[in-house]
Amino acid sequence: MKKTLSIIALGFFMAGCAPEPIESINDPMMEEPVMETGTEATDTFGETTSTTETVTETDTFGETATVAEEAAPAAETQTPMHASVMAPPVGVYKIGNAYNVDGETYTPSENYTYSEEGTASWYGTEFEGQKTANGEIFNPNLYTAAHKTMPLPSVVRVTNLENNKSVVVRVNDRGPFTKDRLIDVSEVAAAELGFKDKGTTRVRMEVLPEESRQIKELAIASNPTANAVPTPIVPAAEPVVEPIAPAAPLVAATTIPEPTPAPVIEPEPVFEPTPTPAPAPAVMATGAFKVQAGAFNSMENATVMQNQISSLGASSIVEKDGYFKIHFGPFKTKEEASAMAAKLRENGINPGLIKDGRWASW
Repeated sequence: MKKTLSIIALGFFMAGCAPEPIESINDPMMEEPVMETGTEATDTFGETTSTTETVTETDTFGETATVAEEAAPAAETQTPMHASVMAPPVGVYKIGNAYNVDGETYTPSENYTYSEEGTASWYGTEFEGQKTANGEIFNPNLYTAAHKTMPLPSVVRVTNLENNKSVVVRVNDRGPFTKDRLIDVSEVAAAELGFKDKGTTRVRMEVLPEESRQIKELAIASNPTANAVPTPIVPAAEPVVEPIAPAAPLVAATTIPEPTPAPVIEPEPVFEPTPTPAPAPAVMATGAFKVQAGAFNSMENATVMQNQISSLGASSIVEKDGYFKIHFGPFKTKEEASAMAAKLRENGINPGLIKDGRWASW
């Protein structure tokens, strides 16, 4: 009996002396810390490092380990494209010859890797209804643009570098010819890019090669009678390259071609700032409308052009705002002015309408 009691007492004594069990750090019931993607961690040397994504794993021995995984790259944001950019009607496909405006020579070319940064501006209702350089009708509510050297038509992405907004537009016209400008976009495109009220902004312009090839094929298919790279019938329809050779042959007045379904020449008009009303009331008394066939930076160029189109009617050269402008008229009615404009378009010239000394729409 005493021996039994001694054994029991010894058992209680050993139990009291035994150390308390230590809870395993690998207890599956414990919540294991997992670092979030992109957080900062401190290593054993006290250095703060940037982490990507950390995954906690438990091996077959119950040991916990962390494995770093590279985060997947973010998908590239695609710029939405308005349906009208690729929709017909499209004008003639053209690259064009080198031409000169205000002493600057521009050489159009086909370049599907083109990308450039510069200043963008916009143009709107003052040109609504007029033909673009490849024969389309300008609409300020469509996503279009003008560029000095890109093939017409082409498709480009324009990104406003001040707010990172971007828009896809169809290039179908020539310009802008202000020296510090890269591209003119339509009014609706300027609004979407967020600079309509400001007027100009810094942009990056990138050609979209696949879409540009598609719009090229559409333009060629839509105008089977037009040459894919048209040769101008009247070379001076675009600004004349300086200097002008005195012996350069002029197009005879009796060789005006028949109208074609689509323009096949390159009218590269220079649009000067909106003129102020003509102060002479005597001119307005004989007619309120005039048709401008072109504006040139020298009298010599304007005279060459005037001689080439002299068979279309009487015209005058007016020097104003630093340009020499060829005017037909005045005409008493808009219909008479439109008839003269039709003759000019048949010869590859994109005319402007002036009413009471100001630009007006057709």
